[in-house]
Amino acid sequence: IHSHFFHSAEMDQRAVEYGKQADEINSRIDLPWADARDSNDGEDGSKNRNLAEQLIKIFDAKCPSSMADISCRAQVLDMLTAWLSLPAEVKVQMKSLLNNLYNPANDSFSLSPFKPLNGYTSKAEPVPRAPENVFVFRNSLTGRPFGWRNLFQHSIEYDVELCPEGVLSPKNSALANRLMPEGSHRRRFLVVDDAVNKIYGQKIENYFKHHKVEFRQIVLKGEECNKRMEAVDSILEELCSFKLLRREPIIAIGGGVILDIVGLAANLYRRGVPYMRVPTTLLAIVDASVGVKNGVDYCSCSCGPQKNRVGSFYAPSAAFLDKTFIATQDKRNLVNGLGEIMKLALVRSAELFCLLESFGPKLIKEKFQGKEPYADRVIELSVQIMLEELGPNLWEQNLERCVDYGHTFSKIFEMVPGADLMHGEAVNIDGFFCVLLSKRRKMISAVLCNRIFEAMNRLGLPTFHSSVTVENLEQGLNDAVQHRNGAQRIPLINGIGSSVCVNDISREEIDAVCYEIHAMHSQRR
Repeated sequence: IHSHFFHSAEMDQRAVEYGKQADEINSRIDLPWADARDSNDGEDGSKNRNLAEQLIKIFDAKCPSSMADISCRAQVLDMLTAWLSLPAEVKVQMKSLLNNLYNPANDSFSLSPFKPLNGYTSKAEPVPRAPENVFVFRNSLTGRPFGWRNLFQHSIEYDVELCPEGVLSPKNSALANRLMPEGSHRRRFLVVDDAVNKIYGQKIENYFKHHKVEFRQIVLKGEECNKRMEAVDSILEELCSFKLLRREPIIAIGGGVILDIVGLAANLYRRGVPYMRVPTTLLAIVDASVGVKNGVDYCSCSCGPQKNRVGSFYAPSAAFLDKTFIATQDKRNLVNGLGEIMKLALVRSAELFCLLESFGPKLIKEKFQGKEPYADRVIELSVQIMLEELGPNLWEQNLERCVDYGHTFSKIFEMVPGADLMHGEAVNIDGFFCVLLSKRRKMISAVLCNRIFEAMNRLGLPTFHSSVTVENLEQGLNDAVQHRNGAQRIPLINGIGSSVCVNDISREEIDAVCYEIHAMHSQRR
């Protein structure tokens, strides 16, 4: 159907491509064409054929040149009639396959040589030496080129591995052997969080000695205030001295700040070298280690400090999740990680929320090291939810993301001078503000709002801070509109584990909810 609808003198190349796609579809799906043709012999068949004729008339009126060929019209009529007789589940399967093969609706992101070159109607021709990637657009009269299009689909693959026996256990050889260049000297380049090095420095050294691997280690401070380009520069300088090979990995061991800094350095050095992540905090395990974003904060002369303003999308080769690191975190850092987990529970998982509600205090007390399965289940759910949300949208082509919950106002709260807020804390304060917005819009009940509030309090998650002011909230809203390409796209919950994005939050709502959250917490004080 697609092939014939687009068949015209201008679109021969597209018709050929759709023909190839039709062959691929037929090879991947068992289509009951014979049954469809047989069903068109009776009364239903007559109705289908009449409907098909009406569809052709509508299309003919819109695109008369495409249906001028009588044989083409007859073939399309036959195909439409058969299509109308297919079972509904087969139609759904076929539509899905067609959309995967070619999606012109999302025109700005579709990789297709058949989309016209801007300002010209000429068709694309593959060039001889690179027929799958490079296409030339020519003037049909003179043969001279108007321009070219280069298509390259970059495959992204990385593993997120659970390491129940411990990533630094001598039995686990991943950090010692993974991506080790063949025939080269056995060596590693490490970037380690200063706090991690103080506790695990000797264990790291013993691990690589056991596996007979030499290593060079650079130690950096992992607090947010050190998330600057200067830290990236220090890594780049050491990489030059180390003479890291193009396919030799950097290993990052630390919290989210270290992982973000190393990811950016790996992306920049020689325009991209591999790197592996070893998150050592609860927050990093469920957040920074899972996706492909990295970056640093930027201090703008005109706008002040900007969180994560400079960065890139660059996937790690692997991430190794070892929850035994959590055992050496203090309570505040551990609760900080629960801020991101609570976010995921609110927007995606009632089960995760119930686990936090029922067992959260015990998880904190045992630092996720207890024998019960709750700790593992919380981590597994959190990681999988993040991957489910990020995986199909790694480059954030779709800007309506439920995982942006708690990330509209929080980056402003965090960057207020003297605020002393950690990332997960700020996310939870933002998240609770949005819970109140949902209640005000009658998207959730007051009873549910109170239940969420009590669950957060039992975990020790902050729900208010002095940086929650109308001015900061409006700044966060304005920054979100810029970051999300001209629309608010703010996720709000409409139940536990469910959310929608809204674009119409007003100044009046901000004022009212800001007043409410101040009143709630002044009463508690």
